[in-house]
Amino acid sequence: MLVPAVRIFRLSPLDKEREDRSLASGRAAVALGRKVLAENPPPNIPKIAQPKTETPETPSSRPPDDLRIQTAIDRKLKAKGEWRSLERQHLSLANEHVGKAERVISEQTALIENLRCDGQDTKLAEETMRVFEANLQVMREHRELILRAIEETDEGL
Repeated sequence: MLVPAVRIFRLSPLDKEREDRSLASGRAAVALGRKVLAENPPPNIPKIAQPKTETPETPSSRPPDDLRIQTAIDRKLKAKGEWRSLERQHLSLANEHVGKAERVISEQTALIENLRCDGQDTKLAEETMRVFEANLQVMREHRELILRAIEETDEGL
């Protein structure tokens, strides 16, 4: 019967030493974690109050249908107003980010020009500039998404 050859993988002494140090470091970290957990009591976090469940309404205690419909419409309009306000906050933040990115790009352009004037290598600075420009493009696209969401919300009113 033919037995397939089995390769035995052996670590070099240097790799074995590294493996042992890594294992010892991991064991020390686990021991320290257990010690910290044992010495510190669990946090005293108050439980969140559960919402009270409403009793089902009897037909006589229900408000008239017109009032219920108007209440639902009012809630929906209020939610849309809150949504629009939130989107406008996001738009303001996106505008700030785009402005900051444009300033960073202009500073990076000036830095590249200074490096060229001094005869230094600009390869890394130019690669960084390309990354900044790609990020700016993503920020502008995100701002456009926010603007479209605001427009859709306004059209729905």
